[in-house]
Amino acid sequence: MYFFWFLVIFALAQLLSVYAYYGPQIEYGEPDYYYYGANLLYIVSYMFLIFKILRGLDLKAVFSELSIPILILVVLDVFCVSIVSATTENVFSFYEYALEYGYNAVIMILLSVTLINYMYRNDNKSMLFLVGAICIVFSEIIQLSYYYILENNNDLGFIYSFFLVVAFVFLYLQSQLEFTGPEPEYTDEQLEV
Repeated sequence: MYFFWFLVIFALAQLLSVYAYYGPQIEYGEPDYYYYGANLLYIVSYMFLIFKILRGLDLKAVFSELSIPILILVVLDVFCVSIVSATTENVFSFYEYALEYGYNAVIMILLSVTLINYMYRNDNKSMLFLVGAICIVFSEIIQLSYYYILENNNDLGFIYSFFLVVAFVFLYLQSQLEFTGPEPEYTDEQLEV
């Protein structure tokens, strides 16, 4: 159900972005409500993916087994979100920057939660989910460069779209599988037959 709502809300955000691009022109100095609305919808859609993963995890067991990696991921998330968001600091108003910072934070939380899910479960579904999240992060970083750094470089537009499509392929593939639960870690020990 969470994956379904992710798809629906993400599609609504895409439609709103298309309407904003082809719709009425925003006057200089006026707030771009389409920008705020689309980004808030994207944030909500990604949060549905995060809830989908967290719902299936035994959080007590995850924190007891992976407390050090979780702490490291939190530090890296704060660092990465601050660095990525700093690229738009001079471009945006305070509210746009706050929204962009929150958006980037949700993307990094999605990546971290999928990594923790994979480290805990060690199965094919969680691996496909992780690869999909990595493609989403790459797509978002390249999209940031496309819009605010190298402004309308068509090659970057193709690349970020490609990564987003690949992410959806992996998310679809994982949706067709069931979690198998925590798998034992791989070992180099010889198995007796």
